[in-house]
Amino acid sequence: MLTELLSFLEICFNDFYSLNFALLFYVANYFAFRNMGVDIATYRSRIGCFGGVRLKTVVVCNQCTMDLNIDGTIFFIATLLLIAGIEPNPGPMKSIDAVESKQSAKEEAFEQLLGKSKASIAAFKRPYVEVNEALLQNADNRLKVQRVVIITGKRKSGKTTMAMELIKLIGTDKNILMLDDASQLDQLNYENTEAIVIEDIGGVRPFDELQVKTWANKFETLYSLAVYGKIKIIITIDEELFDKVFKECRHPLFAKSIVTLPEQRRQDNGSPAEIERQSDVVYFRTEERPQATTFEQWEPKCVVPKKEQFVHYSASVKCWPRVYKSQQIIRDLVERCSYLENKFKLRVTQYEYLSEIDIYISSRVNLEFKSLLMRPDQFERKGTVCLDVTQRTLKDQPFPLRQNVSGLLIHENAIELIQEVSPNKMHMVVASSSDTNPSHNLEPKRVKFELTSLLERVVFDILTAEFNTLKQLYENSMPQTFSDPSSFLSLSEWKAGESMTPSLKDMVIQHKNTIEQLLGEMIALFNRSNIEEIKRPAMLGFEKKQVSKEVVKQLFRLDDTIRGCGYSYSTFNVNVEYLPDQAKTIKRQKGIEDFLERNGITNVKFNIVSKRVTEYKSVGAMVSTPTIGQPEGYRSGTLGGFASLNKANKVTSCALFSRHVALGCKLKLYVDDNGQRKELGEILEDTLQDGSYDIAAAKIHAEQVSNCDVEFKNSENTPRPGKLYTATANINLQHLPVHLWGSQSKPGLGIIKIPEFSYAEATEIYIEIEDRDPSGEQAFQRMAVEGDSGAIVCADDLDDEIVHVISMLMGSSNYEMHSEDSNVKAKYMSFPLHKGVEHLQNKTNGIFSLEGIVNDSENDTE
Repeated sequence: MLTELLSFLEICFNDFYSLNFALLFYVANYFAFRNMGVDIATYRSRIGCFGGVRLKTVVVCNQCTMDLNIDGTIFFIATLLLIAGIEPNPGPMKSIDAVESKQSAKEEAFEQLLGKSKASIAAFKRPYVEVNEALLQNADNRLKVQRVVIITGKRKSGKTTMAMELIKLIGTDKNILMLDDASQLDQLNYENTEAIVIEDIGGVRPFDELQVKTWANKFETLYSLAVYGKIKIIITIDEELFDKVFKECRHPLFAKSIVTLPEQRRQDNGSPAEIERQSDVVYFRTEERPQATTFEQWEPKCVVPKKEQFVHYSASVKCWPRVYKSQQIIRDLVERCSYLENKFKLRVTQYEYLSEIDIYISSRVNLEFKSLLMRPDQFERKGTVCLDVTQRTLKDQPFPLRQNVSGLLIHENAIELIQEVSPNKMHMVVASSSDTNPSHNLEPKRVKFELTSLLERVVFDILTAEFNTLKQLYENSMPQTFSDPSSFLSLSEWKAGESMTPSLKDMVIQHKNTIEQLLGEMIALFNRSNIEEIKRPAMLGFEKKQVSKEVVKQLFRLDDTIRGCGYSYSTFNVNVEYLPDQAKTIKRQKGIEDFLERNGITNVKFNIVSKRVTEYKSVGAMVSTPTIGQPEGYRSGTLGGFASLNKANKVTSCALFSRHVALGCKLKLYVDDNGQRKELGEILEDTLQDGSYDIAAAKIHAEQVSNCDVEFKNSENTPRPGKLYTATANINLQHLPVHLWGSQSKPGLGIIKIPEFSYAEATEIYIEIEDRDPSGEQAFQRMAVEGDSGAIVCADDLDDEIVHVISMLMGSSNYEMHSEDSNVKAKYMSFPLHKGVEHLQNKTNGIFSLEGIVNDSENDTE
């Protein structure tokens, strides 16, 4: 019999994908059907609904059915029905009267539950417990934003009181239901319910395990009600049960919704005077579980003598250029993220940025406030205050500082972050930095560094939040070969409860390149910060990778239309010419992918570029050379920079520019002076020899040297000393924001896309740059246009004390594409300036030293 049954099932599964089943059962055991509650006429009517397809009738013999016990029969039939696409046990057809009767019963149950809830709310008498307004506001904000708040705490800590205070803020005139059993969720009328309160979910000690499991099975329902804006949810839960059962729960219901009350120290119903004598400070803490952004459980600890005197200062964030500059970049990145989130119709988080910073310095500390500022130009002394200080310790990064920091405290033991200053009692809660090194001998230099580091952590906390959101959005929509599936959240978890619909997923895929660009720029900014590497966010697919020179050589031999290649993070970019024949394009791509896969490179991106680099040149640019045979003809470009040439113990001043500007021209270099050409100097013929890098030099006439401005400028047009980028420089070029001041672009803004770009028909390393993405609704702008060849590409320094001098612009590698379509990003080829200087030295047998560079002796290429 078992053999017959297995053969029968095999037939069913073999035919599953080719036809729809209609199942007609002649079952001898009538009682089996009676016990299942099956109406055979209903099944027959449904079986007959599969019209237009070939039907297969399966007859189960009486003997087979009789040999099965009742449970086996039920399981057997249910399995076959499931395969056939018929829901199990539909039962007899329900009449309209039955449906209406059930609906009426549900409405009646809802009205009874509502009446009972209103009575409970009205009858609640709050014990005399001082409710901390800041904590209440915290809970209310979570309820408004997340639509869920979970209040935990020990017995008698005021969980129910907090829930009732939240009800008042919602409005007692609204329909608010008090639930004590999971089955009551089925009685809800979503349209007429504003909020639900689940008190003591899981019961009180001893905990009801069955009740815990029942509510846990309803988490998805509760979560959906909140996410889709149906109902606000307030849950109270004993802290011991929370820690035991739900603390490590990864369900999104718990994300960013936990508020933990402190242990209640007061006696309920005590008089205000008694309560005041017992404790004159309200201690509290808030937590965000289950993320790593939580505070450790803490006991209040006095870190300075009571009623300590502090001098209160207020300083502009501009006093710390690194913090101010980082915040500007972060604001731009967040604005671009918000623009995308608006496009996707997602909830956009509004952030508060630092502008003024309150600093309290203990009177026991001998420090001059101005010595603690990088730029002491905007600060104010507010006066002297007496404060009691309590302390708690933060866990490792990341932590939610952006919402909690209100200033800095400097006392004899450490420099710390202030979470709150109570306006009425002047009490502070100090959030100690985990990596602050306490020192009884606070040196101004050390204090200055730690102040900057702490503030930097605060402003970068915003970027961490946006990065995590963007990362989850990206990974959940486009898992790739380099992604780690174990790190993915479910589609309903990615942003504290945002569900990803198919249309949202399609939109994310549509904006894939923009999202990748944002993620890359965020990682690049973290890499430039002083935040510990272990505390910086990371993402698979954005690691730094390199390719061997031998692989590059072999790649270029595969096809003449391959113009260049290089890594952008861990994506290997291959620049190829456009082929009108689609079949040839597919064949070329497959050949390249197969070759790279054999060499361990699987994450490949193809870019269509021009056959040659289009050199930017136009009449009216900053420098020009007269063409031979054309009296009125000039080739023009940009004066990149200045250098001194030491040759035969004679030092001369030189101007640097693109070599292609002078090819086929007279050896005279002119500069534009208020619309008039003025001869600047004579071109060094040796520098025009055929070679790799597109750079040349001209000896400046002695009378013109004093008129040359050798300073470099930051992106805001402020002169700064230059620091030359070299292979050993402590700066990561990947996705580094750069700028140039050309004859046309003032400034031009771009992003380094490929730091080490191998160009076809060349052995040297180049740098590929792209146009920078605009912020929000800003118009798209090119980094460079005709006339900008020879401009020096620079990068701002976060401390704003120098400018990083990176490379010299050659031209565009996809000119045809971006000139025809204004939405296509231009790709620009440039070369490391220090390599260009080496190239000049080899041609002239002299030593070039760049002007306007700090520590020039270290940058001389000898």
